[in-house]
Amino acid sequence: MDGVRLGAIGLGGWVCDNIADLLDTGRFDVALCAGGYTLVKQPVRERVIDIAKKHDVGLVMGGTFLQGFLATIQREHMQNLLKTKEYGFWDEATVRRILKIYDLCEETGISLTDMTLRYILADPNIHAIIP
Repeated sequence: MDGVRLGAIGLGGWVCDNIADLLDTGRFDVALCAGGYTLVKQPVRERVIDIAKKHDVGLVMGGTFLQGFLATIQREHMQNLLKTKEYGFWDEATVRRILKIYDLCEETGISLTDMTLRYILADPNIHAIIP
């Protein structure tokens, strides 16, 4: 194919350890880490960020609103999870952390969406987000 050029090669996924291993090959220019960086958890900090810096890889974070639970305050739903102990893919500590974040938003007057986005964008290692 005459004249076709690739400007960059990227990858994406949910499992940060897999992303880190692939980035460490030095063959990628950008990585999308879905759910890798939220107000609740930041698994990209364990390995991905250091390896991305080592290989000059851009990092894009997706799933930053944690399936909507960091987009709108859903206190009643979270409290029901604590009552029923049916956490789904979370655990009790995560549900309690989300409730504390809701409290912080109400105390500071910062909207949940603003707090979520500001937190992630404040990290200079993150180059873009997909809210």
